Amino acid sequence: MKNFPVRLRVKDPSDAVLFDKFLTTDAFGAYHDSLTLPEEAVIGDYSIEAMFGKASDYAHFKVMEYRKPEYKLDVKTDKSFYLGGETIKATVTANYYFGSPVTGSKVNYTIYSTPIYGNSAGKNDEMANLYFGFTDSEEFSWGYGDVVAQGEAVTDGNGRISLSVPTKRIEAAQAFEQTYDQRYTLEVEAVDSSRRPVKGKGSALVARGLVQLSATLEESVVAPNQPVRLLVRATDREGRPLSDKKIKISAFEEREIPGEGERKITFFPLFEKEGKTKQGGLSEELKFPKEGQYDIAVSTIDEAGNTVSEQVWLWVASGDNSGYESARYGSMRFFFDKKVYRPGEKAKIILSAPIGNVPVLLTREGANLEEAQVIQMKAPNKLIEIPITR
Repeated sequence: MKNFPVRLRVKDPSDAVLFDKFLTTDAFGAYHDSLTLPEEAVIGDYSIEAMFGKASDYAHFKVMEYRKPEYKLDVKTDKSFYLGGETIKATVTANYYFGSPVTGSKVNYTIYSTPIYGNSAGKNDEMANLYFGFTDSEEFSWGYGDVVAQGEAVTDGNGRISLSVPTKRIEAAQAFEQTYDQRYTLEVEAVDSSRRPVKGKGSALVARGLVQLSATLEESVVAPNQPVRLLVRATDREGRPLSDKKIKISAFEEREIPGEGERKITFFPLFEKEGKTKQGGLSEELKFPKEGQYDIAVSTIDEAGNTVSEQVWLWVASGDNSGYESARYGSMRFFFDKKVYRPGEKAKIILSAPIGNVPVLLTREGANLEEAQVIQMKAPNKLIEIPITR
């Protein structure tokens, strides 16, 4: 409503009126103004009342006072990264801002372990592929992860607390299972004499092994018997290529176990191959004659006896329908054969649905709606090919 009168009133927590003004709505029916609070404003909840005609509307905001805590908490570990199974040595230091140590202070601590999905040289696993914005050297994880330990400790005469955090070896129970390096995070919290919380945090990487391994498929969706090239790269923890490193390649077919109720999936072993890296790299050509979804596991053993593995997924499909009847996702998903396309190329995409024999509305969008069509899903998974024109 344009040119409509509005009365705007602001009250502090004691109900004293700080602002009372008549405004007029603009061409979009909106109105605005500003209020500068006094330096000694009352702490608490403030109310905003807008009155137009016989109607009223309300909003609220808080005014709070910030006071710097009396001291700070720092958390440091004796190393930047550890191998799974080693013990993390952490030191918590409490110091007043003027420099003296805080002695005899109770400190609560919580230690979390979180998988890292993006710290290998090629983020090829399913979790990592959800995040295209991370560079190869970056890492990301979800949430806090698992709680490893919790407790309370007291600072000593130097304002310090020493903590020992045991870690576990990171190993896969099965060859087709994906493992990840872990980020161990130590969060600490105390309360100063004025009852304000004081917090600190530190972390360390817990690695699967001394080797970093990556695996990449040149294409992730191919036709039966179409050659697909697997590229493997092995480096040390500093990123230096490792030559003559023995690599094992294992292929598994994902199969659905027949039966009623919830779908169950098994991984049927197909073949194993071995090779050695040259200047940190290994290239292997693979073929799969049958339509379906395949897990290709790549593994190596470091000098300390730790097994480091990576997995990539491959769809083998042809024609209008992939013919693979197992959809293990509860919602519709897209699986692309490549991450990046150029004009003139054709994108091969698997559309996976929880059920088959249903119509699906498929749209192609950029700044505008480019195309819309209804396709018939004859089975839970369907191969779609889209030309890339720009």
